Amino acid sequence: MRRAVLPLLLIAVGFSFLLLVRRAPEDVDVPPRPPARAAAPDVDRPPARRTSPPPRLSPRTAFERVVDALRVKDRERAKEALEDLRLAFLPDPVPDAENAALLYKVAFARLEELSEEEADLLGKPLEELTAEERERRRGILAGRPEILDFLRRAAELPRSDFGVKYEDGFMAELPHIAPMILAAKLLRTETELGGNPADARAAIRLSEAVADEPIFVSQLVRGVCHGIAAEAMERAFDGEIPEDLLGALPSTNRLREGMERSLLGEIYAATKLMLDGDASALAALAPGSLKLRSLDDPLAADELAHYGESLREISQLMGRPYWESRDRLKRLEAEPVPEWAQLTHLARPSIVRAAVQQATAEARIGTSRAAAALRRYRDARGDYPQSLESIRDLLPEPPIDPFTGRPYLYRREGAGFVIWSVGEDLLDGGGVSVETDVRFRASK
Repeated sequence: MRRAVLPLLLIAVGFSFLLLVRRAPEDVDVPPRPPARAAAPDVDRPPARRTSPPPRLSPRTAFERVVDALRVKDRERAKEALEDLRLAFLPDPVPDAENAALLYKVAFARLEELSEEEADLLGKPLEELTAEERERRRGILAGRPEILDFLRRAAELPRSDFGVKYEDGFMAELPHIAPMILAAKLLRTETELGGNPADARAAIRLSEAVADEPIFVSQLVRGVCHGIAAEAMERAFDGEIPEDLLGALPSTNRLREGMERSLLGEIYAATKLMLDGDASALAALAPGSLKLRSLDDPLAADELAHYGESLREISQLMGRPYWESRDRLKRLEAEPVPEWAQLTHLARPSIVRAAVQQATAEARIGTSRAAAALRRYRDARGDYPQSLESIRDLLPEPPIDPFTGRPYLYRREGAGFVIWSVGEDLLDGGGVSVETDVRFRASK
């Protein structure tokens, strides 16, 4: 269905300052999958987090303290303020008994044991597989049944903490990011083969495994995985749709909160990089594209303040529905940046474009949620309704298209239906165009 939207991750490639160090999926044309790191949950647990953290400052207050300290060249005070900023976005700790990441790590380690050819085969859409490839695929999974088992078990736990060292800033390792999309594709294909909605639900839950990570690329991957999960749900739709499938889909507010928090993380990482003055780290992140200012540079604090305020404004805009903030985001994208504001110049265009990816993810989730409610309506009444008004009481929030602010478009088709968002171009493709519309189609 919507495989054409997966390259949306490419909006981040131009933001090499963020992505070259962070291991991302092969779909994104970045470095290959990292080696396995975890063997079992009791071997690779996340580091202990504070159980009773001190009161947190607001992100704005924490950031202003960092800039004030930089302006007077007080490195120690700036470091203290930077730690306050980190605490402002740090996710709450997750008890081991509730931590799905411990199970995901085992599944991901098993996936990374595969050859590149085997991984490509497992991630390939079912309709593109030859009869021979299907047999080979069955053989691969038959030899590693624990992969799906761990993915399904992880889906039953409420939250995930992969033990990311956020204090490392841009140098924080994210070995779990690369396997996520392959795991989501695997669950999608299992849904196609077996028609089991439980695997579609597991794909949705996998997408939310990085929901609390205050990292830009994590939120981009989250949106891509939700697209794959929506495909899985659509392909399982001929079978029974359990009520808990509807509950597995996150609210649009939760999706926006993740992106907002990730921009706080990027402000922290850029501040830390400048404060540490680590030229070798910068060279690894963005070779030749950016010169690191020293703390003695009179423009250092000004540049950081410009960058932080720019990202803070984008963060606030991304916390609102896209149809409300679209015009301001487009103006920001075209707005000239002072030559000395290198960080803003490098980062802002890609981050602004991420708002479209976020809206697309919201549309995938919204159409999937509406489809599940439509099925519940049909099961109770014997047929699908003629309009979406009939299912409003079955939904946790109104079925609103994030691109227009109006209800999703919907029509009956034979024994089934199609529901769609007009997408970024705002042109109604009639629910037919898979290139522009974000749609969910059910044949019965």
